[in-house]
Amino acid sequence: MSWGASLGASLLIVLARPALWVIALAGFLVRGGILLFLVPIVALPSPVGLANAFAPTITTFVFSGPTTELIVLGVLLAVVTALAFFAATWAAALVERALILAVTIDEDLPDGMLAPAHPTPRAWRLVAVRLAVQLPLWAVVALGSPRLVEVTYGELTAPSDVVTPIVVRILRAVPELLAGIAMAWVGGEIVGAIAARRIALRGESIGRAMRGALVVFVLRPLGPIGAFVVTTSALLLAVVPIVAAAGFAFGGVRSALGTGGPGQILAALVALGLFVMVWAAGLVVAGLAAAWRSSAATLEVLRVRGTFGASSDRRSGDWDGHGVSGRL
Repeated sequence: MSWGASLGASLLIVLARPALWVIALAGFLVRGGILLFLVPIVALPSPVGLANAFAPTITTFVFSGPTTELIVLGVLLAVVTALAFFAATWAAALVERALILAVTIDEDLPDGMLAPAHPTPRAWRLVAVRLAVQLPLWAVVALGSPRLVEVTYGELTAPSDVVTPIVVRILRAVPELLAGIAMAWVGGEIVGAIAARRIALRGESIGRAMRGALVVFVLRPLGPIGAFVVTTSALLLAVVPIVAAAGFAFGGVRSALGTGGPGQILAALVALGLFVMVWAAGLVVAGLAAAWRSSAATLEVLRVRGTFGASSDRRSGDWDGHGVSGRL
């Protein structure tokens, strides 16, 4: 099966199974997608508020070095962040395992159903893979943190521009850090997706799955990178405008509630209903796109392995008791 046909088949599978949208949406939200949907309803702090909150701490760190209180606070924040990240990764692994196994037994797969020939993998194996592939990302963030702190301190104490939002000014000053984060994240997502599916579909060990995923990523990168880019672009192109529209609708709610008066109650209710509908539509689209991305990654691993439904034995013609030998 060609790469384009694999993408089309993966889309048809998820379109016919809305239940996968709900599962995929849960995985998308726990892996950080919730932040995208919180943007319309959370008021971002102003530069003055950020300066009042962080400038004293950053100033102390820059001129006096880390104090005991700052070290304790940093350790607590690190522990809480690590626990939350681990919990989210575990939940995402459960979702990913369910999506992989659901796709491989779908009746719309070419050559009929493809049931896994190996026992269902334990979630901790997928968690280990996902944590391992994120190590380069954390390394990039750690190496770039001093530069980020320096730029943030400069923008809080002596802004280079009072018109451009402070977040934009900070990110604009560290393009190398953004590029490094983007490359590490994309590479980790692709390698992790391949390794997780090799574990789930072939019963490989963590080390072997990681090595195999790296080999595919280096020697045959067009398929997995193309599938990731196409499906992720579709996700962003579909969800971001909807989220922006939801933000506009929620702004109407704030405006109607802020003016007061009996006549504004109806306007506020209408604006609130519009916001809920748009926000809910964004969740549905995000679930569909996330399910497509997972399905496309699964079919890409099956596609590069060989013919759909073919025997998983090492030599053609081998026979075993799993019921998959001899299938073409």
